[in-house]
Amino acid sequence: MIKNNEIIKLWIMYVIGIILLKIVFFNENILFVSRLVSSFFWMFILPGFVLMYYWSDKLEFLERFIISVPLSAVIVSVTSYYISLIGLHAKFHPVIVPLIYIIIFTIFNWKKEVNK
Repeated sequence: MIKNNEIIKLWIMYVIGIILLKIVFFNENILFVSRLVSSFFWMFILPGFVLMYYWSDKLEFLERFIISVPLSAVIVSVTSYYISLIGLHAKFHPVIVPLIYIIIFTIFNWKKEVNK
């Protein structure tokens, strides 16, 4: 699945995000800043990054990371809209929608790796 060096790079990007937001929100607690970065990663990076892993042989890590932000924003927001039309309360969307996409794209990438 995702290579160990890319997991390390994701952690590095996470720590960089915490450091940058701690500089911006210098009066806030570090737990608040880390929770903010964790929420951003969960909603707007991980679903798109897992989807973009399908093209890991053609795109570099940084390209996939940058593309994952708008891609995640689009797929999570559109899915959240349609799930709310079905009747699922919006308080469950930040947990369920990214988790569904991460699981689906992980299975999709795993099947690609198996079929190689």
